[in-house]
Amino acid sequence: MLRDTARIQEEDARFANRRRSSKHHPALPLFTERDAERALEMLRPVPFGTDIEISPALTTTIHHAGHILGAASIRLSDGTHPILFSGDLGRNDDPVMRPPATPPAAEHIVVESTVTADTPTKTPPTVRCPTPPGTS
Repeated sequence: MLRDTARIQEEDARFANRRRSSKHHPALPLFTERDAERALEMLRPVPFGTDIEISPALTTTIHHAGHILGAASIRLSDGTHPILFSGDLGRNDDPVMRPPATPPAAEHIVVESTVTADTPTKTPPTVRCPTPPGTS
């Protein structure tokens, strides 16, 4: 998908230059197919639930989110203050997708939130978490 997106970026830049329809002269792609190839060389697959050392002081673990194929929640930890990041979580009873993993313990949680027209109030919901002991 990254290669295809790069190709489309390059085609769009060529089109804009032919039509002179860009305020940038010349119009340039955000990234090229060569950029995409270089980026892909740096990626490696990591199994869910595996601790990965990012640096001597920081580890990360990805957990099934169950929302769409490959969806994950990510826990970062310095060994003392874990933070969990997540987007949408899937349902436990989805007939096709694996259910989300139980989120691991974290001192802070950062999640995606969607407020729709069906939301009864005009302000987004607020979740108040207790202050962890010794962090006043």
